[in-house]
Amino acid sequence: MLWYQCLSENYDYSLYSEAKEKGDEETCAAYEAKFDKIAEIYEDFGKLESLNSWRMDSHIWQAWFPQRKHLFLPNVQVSAAHAEDNWHLNLTIPLDGPIEETIAEASRMIRSACEQSPHMETIAPKYRLHTVEGKTVHDISVIRKSVITSINKWLNASPGYTPDVGVLIQEFAAHHLEDMEWKLSDADYETLQRTHRLPVYRIEAFTTVVTRYRKTFRALSRNTIRGHFPDTSPYKSLVWDRFQGKQISS
Repeated sequence: MLWYQCLSENYDYSLYSEAKEKGDEETCAAYEAKFDKIAEIYEDFGKLESLNSWRMDSHIWQAWFPQRKHLFLPNVQVSAAHAEDNWHLNLTIPLDGPIEETIAEASRMIRSACEQSPHMETIAPKYRLHTVEGKTVHDISVIRKSVITSINKWLNASPGYTPDVGVLIQEFAAHHLEDMEWKLSDADYETLQRTHRLPVYRIEAFTTVVTRYRKTFRALSRNTIRGHFPDTSPYKSLVWDRFQGKQISS
């Protein structure tokens, strides 16, 4: 879902999607010459609507994901049947114990079965997380917070309008204090909930943090147009900035 959200805010991808819908072959050809993966990505993802939320209960997400689940995840099935040419492992997992221990034991059993399986070569999902030396570039928490700072209905500034950043930061804190794992004194928290206002020093500190996450989000969004996620490598592509109400390239 985080991948979806970052790609949906890539302005080049949005314009390409509109051109595809209109049958504008000249515009599509220009984008395809600039971004060599864009046609293939569009074939898989289609035109994306902004979810305006980082939560998974969006009806847009619920309609989009089931048909494309195979692009991201192994084809794991819960089934007691298995064909002769396939190798399945059927697990009965009790749900009354500590979740960490249950997951660890299930993982151990799956790993052991895979090592003994005569079908070790499996087809990996098409879209896998971008890694460097075997590790993803960013912790999932960083990616999630970057998305939260950049996708919200109430942040959607009109084109050409530059809102007061201090006001936006305070509104953002009022909506997402816990999501961002920010801490306030009891007095400041009560004031924020009642008036959506913060002390000046808090506004400055939160602005610094939000600015850093927004920069990360833009980098993530730019790289999705070449099929990389999460990737913050320098790459030229337009991204829609909801704080500023305009597309930006850096």
